[in-house]
Amino acid sequence: MTLRALHETARRALDPVHYDYVAGGAGEERVLADNERAFDRYALLPRV
Repeated sequence: MTLRALHETARRALDPVHYDYVAGGAGEERVLADNERAFDRYALLPRV
């Protein structure tokens, strides 16, 4: 599951007020965007 898919699942499951509180950031949300870009660089690789 990607971070974006997790956000979408949470958005559908939570009341909008609660989702906005946990998914948002302060001000222009630059730190939030930086963190999302950082997480996009990682991948979980299953081992068989």
